[in-house]
Amino acid sequence: MDFKLIADENIPNSVIKQLRGKGYKIVSIREMKRGIDDEEIIKLSNKKQKAIITMDKDFGYLTYYQKMNPYGIILLRINPQSPDIIYSTIMHVLNLIKSQNIDLKNRFIVTDGKTLRIRKY
Repeated sequence: MDFKLIADENIPNSVIKQLRGKGYKIVSIREMKRGIDDEEIIKLSNKKQKAIITMDKDFGYLTYYQKMNPYGIILLRINPQSPDIIYSTIMHVLNLIKSQNIDLKNRFIVTDGKTLRIRKY
């Protein structure tokens, strides 16, 4: 399964580099359009058909209350937010959804590093 991903600005560059090293096709908001608002990231997600990886809980509000549905989203609710923990959490999520053959399209995935919740919208 080939995941196409957009890393929000709160995902460290070192994590993005590691994911690219593993062969993931991931673009970084920091590299593309630093400072754009969440609504623009959602539009970009749909236009490029890429799921957003973020630690910003505002995407839940935008998705479920404002009905601004991104292509897909992976929300990391982890603490501490060190690059090593962020990377290992993302890899855990990607490996799990790959093994379960879960499509990221129209999925809101939330993890705290221990549990995973997947909702379709």
